[in-house]
Amino acid sequence: MHKRIVLGLALIAVCQCALAQKKFFSELQVRVDTTVFTSLESKLTVGGKPVLAFPVLRADQVIDIFFYPPETGPLPRAQLLTGKDFTLIDSLRLVDSSFYKARIQFLDMARASIIPIYVQVAENNATWRHQLFELYPYIPTFATPFTKEQELFVGEEKVIDLPTTNVANIRADGVWQTQPGAEYRLTTQGNQLRLSIIATEPGQRELKITLPVTRPVVYEAKLSNELPPLIVHYIAKTSRTAFLYFDKRDVTLDFDAPRGIEVQLDRSRLLQLKKTYRVETTAEPGGVFVGELFTRSSLANDKVLAWLRPYALHKISDGYLYIKDGDELKFITNINISEKTRIARMLLRHAGGDYTDNLSVSPGEVVDIRIEGMGLEKTNFTFKDAQNVRQDSSLSTANVAAYSLQVPITLSQRNMVIYKSKDPSGYELSVKEFQNPRPLDFVTLSWGAGPMEVGKLTQPILYDKNIPELTLAALPQKIDANGKLFGKQYLIIEINIFNEKKDLIETRTLDNISIAPGDDSPRFTFYDLTDCLKGPLNLNKFLAHKTFDLPDWATIEVTVKHNPLKYGGDAGYNQKIEIYLQKHITFDIDVSFPAGLQMFSINDNKYTGLGGISLAVLPQLSFYKPNKVAKLRPYRVGMGFIALNAFDFSNSTSNNRDISAVVLGSLFPTRSGSRFSFPLYGGFGYKLRAGQFFFLFGPGIQVRL
Repeated sequence: MHKRIVLGLALIAVCQCALAQKKFFSELQVRVDTTVFTSLESKLTVGGKPVLAFPVLRADQVIDIFFYPPETGPLPRAQLLTGKDFTLIDSLRLVDSSFYKARIQFLDMARASIIPIYVQVAENNATWRHQLFELYPYIPTFATPFTKEQELFVGEEKVIDLPTTNVANIRADGVWQTQPGAEYRLTTQGNQLRLSIIATEPGQRELKITLPVTRPVVYEAKLSNELPPLIVHYIAKTSRTAFLYFDKRDVTLDFDAPRGIEVQLDRSRLLQLKKTYRVETTAEPGGVFVGELFTRSSLANDKVLAWLRPYALHKISDGYLYIKDGDELKFITNINISEKTRIARMLLRHAGGDYTDNLSVSPGEVVDIRIEGMGLEKTNFTFKDAQNVRQDSSLSTANVAAYSLQVPITLSQRNMVIYKSKDPSGYELSVKEFQNPRPLDFVTLSWGAGPMEVGKLTQPILYDKNIPELTLAALPQKIDANGKLFGKQYLIIEINIFNEKKDLIETRTLDNISIAPGDDSPRFTFYDLTDCLKGPLNLNKFLAHKTFDLPDWATIEVTVKHNPLKYGGDAGYNQKIEIYLQKHITFDIDVSFPAGLQMFSINDNKYTGLGGISLAVLPQLSFYKPNKVAKLRPYRVGMGFIALNAFDFSNSTSNNRDISAVVLGSLFPTRSGSRFSFPLYGGFGYKLRAGQFFFLFGPGIQVRL
């Protein structure tokens, strides 16, 4: 029995696994401009997984994607899920009942290696499942091979421009590399890749140049971290004067070290020990004095140990240095003499801003760093824990070093130390949480009609029911969403209560409301939650005039705004919500003086003529306009009593005085607020003394109590 249960569970697991791994689409195609790449032909294996590799023209390339289902079986329902590495321009749609098409734009391929594409699929109204496709877009990187033999002189640096595409992807670190017979290094100037070669031995040779890349390129259907090597054929000739090699290519002008810099030289029969030589910039006497060379002793490795005391700056590209005994030329050499690295100041620029000396950054942020000082060209600056660090060689000089970097979004440290050639530079980036005002879509207000986003409540609200609670609530998951971080939100809540006459009867301000992003934020664990709103906030708790006790047409005015003191003076967002306690019908007792009424007696079937001044006391119903605040319609309906000809004091026996019960409708002028008005009346009634029914119509004078 137990074996059957185990076997059944195993079969269920196998079926579920097979269903989960079902491929709803058998082929994926990508179109870049007019070129189409298919997953069946452009397949590349990365980390043991198949990916679709294809070239693009730029890092924010727009492409079309086509998903083809198998030839058999019904077409499933499908949706393309958005990703952090691209934005969806055209959503996935079915074309000609045969395939699906979507259009996306890459955000920045330099920050992504393999870009996942998830398609959400449901078949036969089943639950949604996912199928994963992985893309590897790349910008082609090439370097043109050399076809001409180069002519060099021993000890002389020759700089050659290398024609390349996508030079930003080639790692030109400027570090000298040594091969038999020569040294070389790669640098960039603007968008130009440059090769510097110094021959160390005469003869006809070849130099194999390695070109490492930042982002792997596709070479012979494989990913490679290097371009195909360049072969440089050259012939090196000796100079007329012996070239003296130093073991250091770069030295520092440091007046704090009076003994100089210890160097090793090639041994030469013309080089005397315990002797001081002059180093000048010209072979002829009277050249610019650059430094002194004092030879100390011979070494077992066929080298000479010496002190080099530099007194002036020099670049290899400026020409040879000449070593003299007095004014007599003995040797030539060439080295870089640069200033000691000194940092004068360090500046930081946020996206869209200007450079500032405030070195505060936020997690996930991309910033530019500008280092100003002296002797910076030979110093490599590193930033602890930083990502995607790049040096802008077009802006970097001996006095300026320019970098861009990204702060990791999950960084736990509160500072990022900046190192100068592996030693602390004395500067660091201070890491602080994002504290930017977010649009007020993360706050809801509820007054009985369900929670509504505060940012959408831009129109006055007419509400005709009782308001037992006025509740403010937060949607923390909306604060840090869609790859944008805003951090804790600090709000001020202002509440004003007005009566039906627009008189302010109460005001209240809550200025200590803070809301932290939800637990789906990548920075959630780093936020201080001690002062944050823990649940819905019932504003009635802070009001003396409760919302459920307010009179008709009272106004509740709630203003939600960011606290500018928390955002460096930035006012942030501000939203005022006005809720009016609407009433559809009102009841009043009106006293009016109808005069000149036209009456038609139903019993006698005749007009009675114009009446005198009467007195009417009528309880009346008035009706409000549905989309206006406390604006009455121009008509009323009521019933009551009217004293006909009440002010006729003649002794005539035909004065027609009578008391009547009436049902009247009245038409009033559209202006409001006046205690006297002149309405028109119409209706019917019954004369109590005469015992007659009648219709009436005519004007009057109304006094509003």
